[in-house]
Amino acid sequence: MPKNATPDTPTMSLKVDDEVRVIDVNGARMGQPKDGWVGKVVKVGRKLITVRYGNYDGYTQVFRREDGSVNDKYGHQRIETPEQAARRVRNGEIHATLRGHGINLAFGHRLTDEHLEQMAALVGTFTWNG
Repeated sequence: MPKNATPDTPTMSLKVDDEVRVIDVNGARMGQPKDGWVGKVVKVGRKLITVRYGNYDGYTQVFRREDGSVNDKYGHQRIETPEQAARRVRNGEIHATLRGHGINLAFGHRLTDEHLEQMAALVGTFTWNG
């Protein structure tokens, strides 16, 4: 097992034929869905995972198991499990709701998903009559 990974790291538990989402830093410009392109694990090694995805028949990319990042020197892509992708999209929607109400969370705040959802629900029901 790679040094930064644990058995709980989602990408460490992937197997052949598992569905993943491929996320690209430039994905918005390339028509990537919010939850990423659907991919399929075709090979799992000790340190690397090969994923087939996209509209290109037979197009594959190799990712690191320990963190899901693409195995190149640029790191513009990563893979996530469908659950991770759904959580990331949901958190983005929550942050947008909070920003819409004037609450901008800076990096470094360690709030759980449940706390973020409660904050979004609170600002959604609160109206200022000042």
